Amino acid sequence: MERSGVFRRLVLPPALVLVVMAAGTAAYDHGAALGYGVSGTARLLVNLGAAGMFLSIWTGSFIAHPLAYFAGAGVMERIAAGVIPACVWVGKMLLVSSCIYSGWELAFLVFYPLALNALCMALANTGISEMACTFIARRRGYPEERVFKPWAAALAVAGNTVVLLSLAGGGIYYFYLFVDMYVRVFT
Repeated sequence: MERSGVFRRLVLPPALVLVVMAAGTAAYDHGAALGYGVSGTARLLVNLGAAGMFLSIWTGSFIAHPLAYFAGAGVMERIAAGVIPACVWVGKMLLVSSCIYSGWELAFLVFYPLALNALCMALANTGISEMACTFIARRRGYPEERVFKPWAAALAVAGNTVVLLSLAGGGIYYFYLFVDMYVRVFT
């Protein structure tokens, strides 16, 4: 596979997902400002914005990783491309929360269920995408690529395991664990 420049391998794939995220957030916020339920335009904007945010935050790895893979990115570049959109979203969430929490409390919010699940889902999706991309590459005539890669399988299994465990019982167990740990550490 040809190796493209750094921009096409590492910058462009997550940037495209971040553009979808920004557009989705703007559409969602603007649609809500129009008065949800008042007009069909507001509903359409809110629904399209929500779909764009979901697509970019929870499944952005399925967009960014293949773009990086087929641009000839190395393993770490591909993992970074798959995880950067989720990290940016978590960073945005932490930035918004920085007016309420400070220092270590803010760092602890990385374990908040939404933040942790977004990061773990990005890792899992990156692992799944890696195996799918190598399968496609083999079919296109790159036989040196092994479809099963232990590191990709480990990412997929570990990420999905954390997400499934945190969602057990409707997510209430993990949320209470998060709150109990917060109370023990910060009060």
